[in-house]
Amino acid sequence: MKKAPLIISVVINALLIVAVIALFQYSRRTSFRMVADFTEAEVRLQKHFLAELESGDPARLKEVKTTLKRNIENGNKVATDWQNASQL
Repeated sequence: MKKAPLIISVVINALLIVAVIALFQYSRRTSFRMVADFTEAEVRLQKHFLAELESGDPARLKEVKTTLKRNIENGNKVATDWQNASQL
């Protein structure tokens, strides 16, 4: 009878260890998937910009410049937000 609490404790600890490992693997897999998706989207965007630049159309070139400027401004804002968040 005295061994029952010990056995239950060991089983619960083993389940918790398995749960932590599974959560870690899921988190890691999800993070890598997010980075891969972001990278693929970035490559598509760069291909789009390259096609626009190669078109030679002044209106399209102006639109690309406007979009790039907006992306740079937004990127700077996001970088600042992340930097501030990392210091909390």
